This record gives sequence, C-alpha cells and structure tokens, in this order.
Amino acid sequence: MADAGYPITCPLGTYSGPAAASCTTCSAGTYCPYTTDGSWAQQPSICPPGMYSQAGSHMCSECPAGSKCINTAATPLTACTAAQITSSLKESCFDCPAGYACPLRDFTSIVACGPGFYSTTSMLSCDVSPAGSYAATTQSAPVAVSTGYYAEIGFTY
Repeated sequence: MADAGYPITCPLGTYSGPAAASCTTCSAGTYCPYTTDGSWAQQPSICPPGMYSQAGSHMCSECPAGSKCINTAATPLTACTAAQITSSLKESCFDCPAGYACPLRDFTSIVACGPGFYSTTSMLSCDVSPAGSYAATTQSAPVAVSTGYYAEIGFTY
C-alpha cells in the first residue's frame, strides 16, 4: 500500500497516481516511461506521430517503413501498397515519385534515377532503358528509336 499522497512503485508498462493502491497498465498508443527523477510515471504519455505502442509498453516503437501509423494504438499497423512509400512522419502512404527510386519504402530513402535509367510513378526502383530505346527523361518510360537506328542499353539523349 502506498503512503498517503505518494504513488506506489510499479513495473515497466504500468503507472500509479497519488495514493493509488494498485498499478494500471498503460493502454495501447501510450507508454509509461521512467522519469528523470528516478521514479516511474504517474500518468501515461501519448506516443508521438510515426510511433506506436501496444498495451503495457514502457516505450514507443517507430512505425516501420512501408507501414503507416495514423492511430498510435494501431496494432497491427496499416501496410502501404507494394508500390508505395511512407511520409517522413509515417502517417500516410504515397506513390514513389516518377524519376526516383525508393528502395527502403520511406521518404528518407528517395534517390534520383541516373542517366539511362527511368521510373514511372509507383515504381520502387529505377530501370535501365532497354536496347533499341532511349530514356528521354528519368520520369517516363523509354522511347523506341526510329527505324534504321540502334540504341544500346541505357542510352540517353
């Protein structure tokens, strides 16, 4: 039993308020941290954007690439479609932009396609222009060369 006006010591992932006789489990979307003064939390804290937690957590976890965390208590997480990446705060999904590769499926990993390569919207990687065509831009599919002409793989203008 706690002393009057002081919370009891609770295990990780739980908290107690002043004069509490028992510990309460932190709900999903919150966490019960260890405080800087060496005591356990008296109230749960809400996970920040792009993070989530399950009930009884003492810390939040980062929403993984390719998933979005709209609701910090969402378990399981909401997966983006196979050709989508997540925003910097992992709160939404969007198509990988044309002309770029998105190998890690998150906003921080976008890489521009180089000469002779291209990607259209929703492609996660840059493809090389095949022989017999050329990459007019990195944002559109290759264009076939005119009859009587030849272009090697990866040719650009």
